[in-house]
Amino acid sequence: MALLRPLAWCSVLSARCSVLFNKPKTQFHTNCLEFPVDMKLWRKFRKRLKHLFWNWYMRCSSRKQRRRSRYCPTENEVWLEYYADYLHLWPFRELCSKLETNTVRGLTDDAARARLARNGPNVLPIRTKHMPYILRLARHCFTMDGVLLLLSAIACLVLFIWLKSHSEHVYIEYLIACGILLFTFVLYGYLRKLQENDTESLVTAFEDLMPRYCTVIRDGEKEIILTQKVVMGDIVPISYGQRLPADLRFFNCFGLEVNNVALTGYTDPRQIFPLAIDDRQQRYSSQNVGLACSHAMKGYAYGVAIACGKDTEVGKMAQLSFEKRPKSRVAKHLQQFSCYMILVVVVCIITIFYTISFQALHMGLQVSFSLLMALMPLFLPPLLWWGLWFTKNRMLKRQCFVRNLHASSTVGLTTVIVSDATGTLTRRQMRVREIFVNMMLLSGDDPDITDMGETFDELVKAMILCNDAYVPPGQIGVPKLKRHLYGNMLDMTLLRYGMQFESDIDKLRRDYEKVANKTYTDSDRLQVTVHKLTDEDGKAKLILLMKGHCDAVLRRCGTIIVDDEDLQIDDVIYDIISNLSDSLVEAGRHVRAFAYKEIDREVEVRRFSLFHTGARDTDSRYRDYMAVDTFNLRFLGMVAAHYPPRSTIKSAVHKCRTAGIKIAIVTSQKPETAKALALDVDILGGLWLVDQTNLRTATGDTSTDIVDMLEIAGLKPNHQKWQIEQLLLSQRDLVCANCSVDQHYMIVDACIRMGAVVSVIGYNLHHTPALQRANVGVAKFGGATTCDAGADVILLDGSFATLVGVISLSRLFFENMKKAMAYCMATNITFLLVHFSFLLIQLPLWIRVISVFIVQFMVNLIPACALIVELAEERLMMQKPKVYDDHLVNRRLLFVTHILVGPIEAAAVFIVYFKYMAHHGFLPKTLYGLNYKWYDPNVDDIIDTYGQEWNHATRMQLDNKVGSLVLMCLITMQAVNLMLSKTARANVLNHCFDNTSLLVAVSYLIGLIIFIHNMDFPECFYLSHIESWLILFSTVWPFAIFLIVIESTRRYFLRLFPESWLETLTYY
Repeated sequence: MALLRPLAWCSVLSARCSVLFNKPKTQFHTNCLEFPVDMKLWRKFRKRLKHLFWNWYMRCSSRKQRRRSRYCPTENEVWLEYYADYLHLWPFRELCSKLETNTVRGLTDDAARARLARNGPNVLPIRTKHMPYILRLARHCFTMDGVLLLLSAIACLVLFIWLKSHSEHVYIEYLIACGILLFTFVLYGYLRKLQENDTESLVTAFEDLMPRYCTVIRDGEKEIILTQKVVMGDIVPISYGQRLPADLRFFNCFGLEVNNVALTGYTDPRQIFPLAIDDRQQRYSSQNVGLACSHAMKGYAYGVAIACGKDTEVGKMAQLSFEKRPKSRVAKHLQQFSCYMILVVVVCIITIFYTISFQALHMGLQVSFSLLMALMPLFLPPLLWWGLWFTKNRMLKRQCFVRNLHASSTVGLTTVIVSDATGTLTRRQMRVREIFVNMMLLSGDDPDITDMGETFDELVKAMILCNDAYVPPGQIGVPKLKRHLYGNMLDMTLLRYGMQFESDIDKLRRDYEKVANKTYTDSDRLQVTVHKLTDEDGKAKLILLMKGHCDAVLRRCGTIIVDDEDLQIDDVIYDIISNLSDSLVEAGRHVRAFAYKEIDREVEVRRFSLFHTGARDTDSRYRDYMAVDTFNLRFLGMVAAHYPPRSTIKSAVHKCRTAGIKIAIVTSQKPETAKALALDVDILGGLWLVDQTNLRTATGDTSTDIVDMLEIAGLKPNHQKWQIEQLLLSQRDLVCANCSVDQHYMIVDACIRMGAVVSVIGYNLHHTPALQRANVGVAKFGGATTCDAGADVILLDGSFATLVGVISLSRLFFENMKKAMAYCMATNITFLLVHFSFLLIQLPLWIRVISVFIVQFMVNLIPACALIVELAEERLMMQKPKVYDDHLVNRRLLFVTHILVGPIEAAAVFIVYFKYMAHHGFLPKTLYGLNYKWYDPNVDDIIDTYGQEWNHATRMQLDNKVGSLVLMCLITMQAVNLMLSKTARANVLNHCFDNTSLLVAVSYLIGLIIFIHNMDFPECFYLSHIESWLILFSTVWPFAIFLIVIESTRRYFLRLFPESWLETLTYY
């Protein structure tokens, strides 16, 4: 059968050739088919044949692809893929056998080359292709409304050429209009380019994370290779100053210290220990793993690559960070106006076909084109850009830098804020809150604490000596309490507190020379240091200092110092200290207990002699002396520190409640710490009870819960998402403790899928995917580079209250933008009525396209920018987010502009026109039917009411003066409308007049009226000088007063009857 198919195709081709040679029907016989070739039958058969051929082609392609990629994974590769998330916990020897590597010789070159070809290079999954600037600009120019502008410019040019070829008069106005539209086309594209959310900075930030070269061991020799060629199973030696090329599990360490400043943005050194300690520990928090792109600060070590490229922690974050983002608020508004512009074009085209007379086609096209330009919101893109730029500068004054201009508007629509805890709700630095010494709990700020005697002095010395933090050099002359410290946050807090009572810590550390140090680890929760000092007799002696969790230290203590006396720690004292420590931990404190012991045994003195210094072999020495004697220590006391909440957070939380914004606090801290912080900032209230029948830990206020995310971490992702959605629906606010990176992303994704507008606050690499998934990504200043590059907004002070203040500014921008739109769209009804009066009533009244551009840009756009600067007339943070009324133009605004304000302005224009024409001899009844004759250059015998004949030249002179008068009348009414538009509900007189820009805009409109009155450009702008002001102001002032009365009455009833039918109909 397969051999017959080519014969069938040849038959079909022959039949097709016969059809092409004018043979409509042909009888064709072969061994495989017999049919008459008819055109309809041929089309049907050809379609079927294409379908069969495409299926055959795809099958062949898939076979070729399968032949190329025919590779059966080995058992070890399947195992590694299945247990990829647990490779840092697996027994190391078994892991090496699965990786088929050796700790001494590493991988072979052939094995590494095969893995590289199979798994791909060790690169992050990011978009590396950068679009040229000119292409990006063109992409923003050729949007839907941009194409309409370009087509309008082309139509202007075609109309200019056509009119020039059919008339002696040069219609230069259309050439000017074409230039204006082309300039607007390019300008609007450039403004959109300025507003775009560019990801190139994020791409660059991720590209700069990975090192270019690294050292690996292959075939027993060290090789320097490109980082892209690192594969799983490579043995990588790391020394200080290098960056890690992949996720490494270390098996041999010599004092290696890794700093994840490139990933977190904060200098937080972390000691590496080869022993895995917690079966539930994530890879990024395990102490035997170094993450790709992190820095080695000291020491050296050997590690095996357990993840490369997109499988690393950085790769996973990069892949999530480049997912498609939700559409911004401004993009939705621009899309709405694009649809509006298309509707205007369609209506204008239909109007042209039904109203234009073919005897005066050129005149009808000119009038219709003027209407099209008048109804298109040409003022919107620059007005929107100005509002976003001004709001951005306003936010900058509030310690908030806006990277993406669209975020200036989107953040005001926020319904959910997902925030971290440390540094956002709290201050960035910890503070010593309580001190337990002499069996007394004292405040850390108590001025009488120095009266506690030598016991307190010994505790302060222990805080300084048993501490890995230090003062970096180069800070001469800086006050000691303001000096920059290096180390983890708790050590820096204890050292800074001890500096208040010790005059010279460098001298103290030189006197107490450190000869051994065991860094704090999560396995034993202890730090132990041994110091050498010289007594009064000149003899050297050693003391052991211990710092750690209270229960770990207390178990190794036999006595406690109380008023310079040693007391045995019995069960009563043990319970008192242990209960006090538990109470402090439940209150959200970080508690560290201190103890010491003098090493006076000869064997221990020999062990810690002077030549035992340095970081090498610290672990082995520590195990030695811990096994000999680290019990019967003297308990010195406890120090409790915490991150104090910011003073402005409580008021910010209250504002969020009144503004209808849900707060979700996401932290990796324990539930006790998260609970204490939530109570401090009034997110939680009442008693804190544990519900044994539920996964959550509830408070007395059932509207908010503390959620321990570890309880649902073992569920499948879909089940976790369902649990998160139920929590979001049932709780007012949410506090999630022990939250992982994946769960953080799930919370943001669940909020967006449920229709919320989410703002996410973050600072490190693991927060970057959540920031990119959110509607508004908010980064704290000084965080990770990738977080800053991917954020829309950067909080310069890192405070949650700053974001709440920014939301109020964004809401103010949206309200002012609607006022500006109401002001600008009030002229639409005038253009519509003038157009229909020309076509239906046949009045010789026509607003030319140049006058339309003057109204669009000089009368509407420039004064409307002053309304953006207007102050708030209401407490915007007392209103709910307008998620379901998120339109710049709604039916209420259209009602006010097209039913209330617009007809009054149009009536003023028509009355001024009729009065001026009557003053020159044309009563209204004589104007009927003169629409086309008035502008016809061949008609020179038009007679007015008094019997005077008007030729074409005199009519055009009068028409130019009418154009100036109509334009002046419209500007005057818009100046009144501008003052009324400054408020939507409040009384204009009671509302403050602090907006100097609005007063300048009114003065500008008055100056524009004077300029148009005196200008005389009949050839280009069709505007001429008017003899007197009397006709204008004697006609306009009643309409201006009527407009003021109507709008003031409407606002009065809106204030008097809130939520009435009038508000539903007219309050935009």
